[in-house]
Amino acid sequence: MPALETVDVAVVGAGPAGLAAALAAAECGLRVALLDERSLPGGQYLLPGHAHGGALTESERLGGDLLRRLETGQVDWRPGVTVWNVEAGLTLGLFADGRATTLAAGAIVLASGAREQVAPFPGWTLPGVMTAGAAQLLAKRHGVLPGRRVLVAGSGPLLLAVAAKLSALGATVVAVLEASRPAQWLSHAPAARGQGGRFAEGWRYLSDLRKARVAYRFGSAVVAAQGAERVESVTVAPLDRAGRPLREGRSVVAVDALCVSFGFTPNVELAQLAGAWMVFDPLRGGWAPQVDENLESTASGLFVAGETGGVGGAGLALLTGRVAGLAAARRLGALSQDDLERAKAGLAGRRKRELRFAGMLNAVCAPPGGLSEIITDETIVCRCEEVTAGELRAAVREAAGIRTLDALKVWTRIGQGPCQGRTCGPIAGRLIAAEAGCSPEAAGTFAVRPPARPLPLGALAALEAAGDAA
Repeated sequence: MPALETVDVAVVGAGPAGLAAALAAAECGLRVALLDERSLPGGQYLLPGHAHGGALTESERLGGDLLRRLETGQVDWRPGVTVWNVEAGLTLGLFADGRATTLAAGAIVLASGAREQVAPFPGWTLPGVMTAGAAQLLAKRHGVLPGRRVLVAGSGPLLLAVAAKLSALGATVVAVLEASRPAQWLSHAPAARGQGGRFAEGWRYLSDLRKARVAYRFGSAVVAAQGAERVESVTVAPLDRAGRPLREGRSVVAVDALCVSFGFTPNVELAQLAGAWMVFDPLRGGWAPQVDENLESTASGLFVAGETGGVGGAGLALLTGRVAGLAAARRLGALSQDDLERAKAGLAGRRKRELRFAGMLNAVCAPPGGLSEIITDETIVCRCEEVTAGELRAAVREAAGIRTLDALKVWTRIGQGPCQGRTCGPIAGRLIAAEAGCSPEAAGTFAVRPPARPLPLGALAALEAAGDAA
């Protein structure tokens, strides 16, 4: 893939980690390009308005400072750019304004974030059922409600933030259903040390929900959604200690929107394309690139920051972003090793504290294994190709050697649609584990090939023609 443009550092993703990485590298006098699909910087967490005051949390305040600095032009900020390939030679394939181009860099920082995990159930593909993050984006960015009568379910602190925001905007939040139990959190109590700000934030959300008379229930989950044209009601069930839904105590709740989330898993497709080695670590949210102490992956010159390297929240993303940006500058000779080590030492205590807390969240908030019982054979797992759970289970049971995601992909077409398995991959991995009696790690990941995102064939052809002419 011929490179038509060159920069010192290319940063993919303009969330907290990407902003921190880009500005850290720019501080060292490097030419930095910051690329993001969205038209506004800040990712899912930060809003440009935070740059002008009113931040509620420390991470929002620090992120607001970064957004203000971005406005000064220190970094070449390029919104609306899709990165569809990363080669081991540190060349990126870009798509913007209907045109495919390439960009070569002396170092690349991947800060492409994470995606929510879901636990499918009958009816989860109905209109009105969405991830909690999607509802949060509608509410925070656009002031739009997903519905008037909303149930929020899954696991993790995001549920509280989303429910409080929807309630503040005028939605009737029927309840917040937390699949985990208090005992699970208490078993990780040491990891909560030094997280007073987070607990204060959570308490504010709980107080707001209590004032709005929103019920918050532990050990419960949605096991089915019903409706004709869109979701009209959901079935709620208590869970046993293994996360299996109980028959007793079920209820049907009328809703017009359902927001679900079971934590996050890193976006690793671009790292895979670059040839970076992947490791499976539940405490990091699943599959993530292997990195060294400078956050450099096994693909030389490719650094990983934020949720892409392991799910840990905005605070950790800001810290790892700065380390990755400075480490990229060190690689290019714009920063001394001693200066890099001093910067890392100054952040080490906070990084350790954030990593410990992140491990707790990822351990507790992952979809309970027992919830696989609610996935009927008719439940669609791969929405792009409409592959059902029954087809996947039959493949594992009946076809010799079907124990990996790639084998399932060939046999059933799962993961061959536009999303390339981003949503269904972790779900199918858990189904393989449940059916074959192995670990999700044994199921592996889908092999990734360019383009990592859909783009017009004509744009690729034009790029190839430009390469031939060069």
